[in-house]
Amino acid sequence: MTETPDGRVDIVPRGASHFEVRCFENHQDTPYRSWCLPLTAAQTIARWWLSRSLPLEEVPTGGDGRLEMEAEPAGSVSLMEVEGKANILARYQETPIADWLRYHNLGEGRHTYDSPKMLIVTCMDYRIQLRVPKNFAYVLRLAGANVRYREFDLACALAFAGVRHVCVVGHTGCAMESLIDKREDFASGLERAGGWNRTRAELEFNLSASRLNLSSVLDFTQFESGWLERRFPGILVAPLIYDVKGGALHQIVSQR
Repeated sequence: MTETPDGRVDIVPRGASHFEVRCFENHQDTPYRSWCLPLTAAQTIARWWLSRSLPLEEVPTGGDGRLEMEAEPAGSVSLMEVEGKANILARYQETPIADWLRYHNLGEGRHTYDSPKMLIVTCMDYRIQLRVPKNFAYVLRLAGANVRYREFDLACALAFAGVRHVCVVGHTGCAMESLIDKREDFASGLERAGGWNRTRAELEFNLSASRLNLSSVLDFTQFESGWLERRFPGILVAPLIYDVKGGALHQIVSQR
């Protein structure tokens, strides 16, 4: 359940892969409107209303109640490694993001700070070894660098420390990529290491895998960064990719 001053949104599981979205206005107990949707669409419609504060009648659904999603214009995406200060994108210049890119990739800059300047969101993968100056950043590690349902963690860094710069760091070889295809590996591994029975392990996978599954780490990292900037208009977010083989950070560059 997510609440705002104008109402709330409940997302309720319905079967293995679909969720019911119930939208309420002005704290009423009767849903104003509801849909049964796949998880991704359910999250989209909930975020559309909560982040943009649109009246529910303006939520983009068709006459049959299905969600109609308008995609952003397509464009090519490439990776740019920071091999020198000149490689850092203009929008990051003179910011803590540029300072960190130089420190991690080039070994340049201060080794210690008096207070945190930014937040780094990255995956929990053990191969990610970030070089960060002392006291420079909050570091939030989540499976797939996925902040869905964890926005409050980020909000705390903004609210209590005044942080206004964020790096979302995906990485090569992420286990969350095509996670939905790894049901058997998950269930057998949880049986062996966690002591769960097969039915319980499969149920856990069915409940959570669709939320964490990434079809493309590159696309998700870029999307998540853009969404965070819309969710928190006062911050600058950099989508980055960490190469687990070489250890370098790469900027995601979009050409439209």
